[in-house]
Amino acid sequence: MTHHHLSDSAKNAINLAELLSRNRDDPALKGFVPKLKDHLLSRLLNLDYDGDEWSFTSKE
Repeated sequence: MTHHHLSDSAKNAINLAELLSRNRDDPALKGFVPKLKDHLLSRLLNLDYDGDEWSFTSKE
């Protein structure tokens, strides 16, 4: 069973910079980019996920 699927189509693409700009006062998006970067890096490094997110420095 496939865990996820990435489309080859940009039909439903989301411009992240635009989304964050339009919603800059939304408390749900506070710290979104650093959290997203941490999440993606931990997935790329194949680190185990147990519900807690990993935190990385800017240099890492």
